Amino acid sequence: MSEYYTSDLHFHHGNILKFCDRPIGDKTNEQWIFDQIAELPRGSTLWHLGDLCFGKHVDLHKNLVHILKFIIVDCGLNLNMLVGNHDNRQAIQKALVEIQDKYKKGSEVILRDYYEISKSQMEHNLGKDYKNRLGITAEKIVLFHFPIHEWNKCHKGSLHFHGHCHGNLEGKQMYNRIDVGLDSLGKIMTMEEVIKTLAFRNKSAIMYPNHH
Repeated sequence: MSEYYTSDLHFHHGNILKFCDRPIGDKTNEQWIFDQIAELPRGSTLWHLGDLCFGKHVDLHKNLVHILKFIIVDCGLNLNMLVGNHDNRQAIQKALVEIQDKYKKGSEVILRDYYEISKSQMEHNLGKDYKNRLGITAEKIVLFHFPIHEWNKCHKGSLHFHGHCHGNLEGKQMYNRIDVGLDSLGKIMTMEEVIKTLAFRNKSAIMYPNHH
């Protein structure tokens, strides 16, 4: 099944709609996000690159259990998470344990600060012909919540998926680096969709010298 990427869903962030123009219509921010997730095929993997739910909310544990249960149990998705600056790692881990205990699901969840997707993982998701088909040389994708100026193997064409910026890097787009957040891309995308969007944005991106 496909892998999907997003970031900065910001559940239960009271001011998120003041900062981001989300097309929620007459829905709440939470219901609008749930609707995006519910469209993903069961059995798929969802990568969330940080800032899932605000850490200082008084009902944080209850909200995290509700959110994670919806993703893992109700929607049947495999979930991989990177920790963002607004995430509470201990609270997420506690909620995941509760879901595992109640529903016997969630043990496959990855919760890390940083992750690198290898060439073999890219081939598994994109096919062994992905370089010719997508016109890229990347054999690695670096995942991190924050945008990095340089990343592993960037001088050899590796890609960098990040979040945090909510689409506010317009005019500062860096070559082979892309904000996969919901407010940047407008929807939750597959790896191939993200790469195609990145390839298009590369046409007007800034290329910086690197130190290898």
